[in-house]
Amino acid sequence: ITLTQAGTFASQNASASASVTMADTVSGTNVSTNYNLVQPTVTGTINKATLTVAANNQSMIYGATVPTLTETVTGYVNGETSSVITGTPTATTTATSTTNAGTAAITASTSGLSATNYNFVTGTNATLTIGKATLTVTGTVAPVKTYDGTTAASITGGTLVGAQNGDVITLTQAGTFASQNASASASVTMADT
Repeated sequence: ITLTQAGTFASQNASASASVTMADTVSGTNVSTNYNLVQPTVTGTINKATLTVAANNQSMIYGATVPTLTETVTGYVNGETSSVITGTPTATTTATSTTNAGTAAITASTSGLSATNYNFVTGTNATLTIGKATLTVTGTVAPVKTYDGTTAASITGGTLVGAQNGDVITLTQAGTFASQNASASASVTMADT
């Protein structure tokens, strides 16, 4: 007599004692006339699948508002979507408008999340890239001098624009004429700091 085993879980949901509906069959000499097959009682385990919560990379310029942080949840099975989750995944960063240019970590959180058939894990955290703000100089007065054989230029009048967060920045103006020769429109190479 040959036994062929088959069965299906009574439910697709995760469970430590999931009921299995057995559908075993037997074949061989005189089986159909001489034997009744009694199906066994079987329970199995359906482990929870894993959902990964991860933050997404973001960027900002120093002094700007920290961008809205976003996160993704991956790992859904069987065509399921975020509707199976209770709670909302969150992402946080310690960065503020006054955080120095550079990078800051964005941390995703699985706190408060629940789903019947899934476990949550935190994926690779993201980075907030903070770029440098731009300073510009306005109102610089073009120097005028009498030919003296040098390219020296006396620069005045500039005003600094673009300082953020009350930062105190001192502008020191400097520059040189591109040529020492007399000219009504002599180019000046600026070297402000």
